[in-house]
Amino acid sequence: MTAEQPRLAATLILLRERAGALQVLLQQRPAGLAFGGQWAFPGGGVEPSDSGADLLATLRNAARREAYEETGLQLGARDALVCWARWITPAHRPRRFDTWFFAAAAPVDARPRFDAGETLALEWWMVGDALEGGASGALPMLPPTYITLADLRAVHARQGDLAGLLRDEANREIVPLVPRIVHEDEAVLDALMPWSDEWGIAADAPEPLPDYLRALPPRLRLPRRLG
Repeated sequence: MTAEQPRLAATLILLRERAGALQVLLQQRPAGLAFGGQWAFPGGGVEPSDSGADLLATLRNAARREAYEETGLQLGARDALVCWARWITPAHRPRRFDTWFFAAAAPVDARPRFDAGETLALEWWMVGDALEGGASGALPMLPPTYITLADLRAVHARQGDLAGLLRDEANREIVPLVPRIVHEDEAVLDALMPWSDEWGIAADAPEPLPDYLRALPPRLRLPRRLG
């Protein structure tokens, strides 16, 4: 089999604080769509209309557009979108994406809304509660979502607030991350991260990785159960 070329995509991590705790906006996708049943950040494929001055400008345009289409929350060109991560679907998966993740503060007091045809649920979650839901299977999610949530929690704890998180991570080092699926069935999905000691030396050995990844889970077992 020849691996499908991944489609360029962008997703927006919308964040806010309540009583000093970090919250993130997550949506659950309906069955039949890409990653149906999973909880994820708003996002989707890059369209020709997203074209900008360079690749990052195009990706930021796509992230803003997708967030508006899927949540009703509109961010302007002056709102900071911090490039947070880049994940590529492993080879030989049925649908592949090269997805760039951007983080931003949600508009103050904005009320998200969604189209029931594209979204089952759209909710604000405490980052810690979302991680617990992912680990238990109550919130089904794929490894990039879970790892990103763990990363957000660690950075927020270190920086102390959302403003510090966005300011101090504005120039974070971004490398493409491709998890390795090591086990999958109807009940669980096991994925190995490129920074795991189990990765070993192979043809797909990753390029040197930023230090901040070393504190994140090196291997995940996520339940596939819905609801």
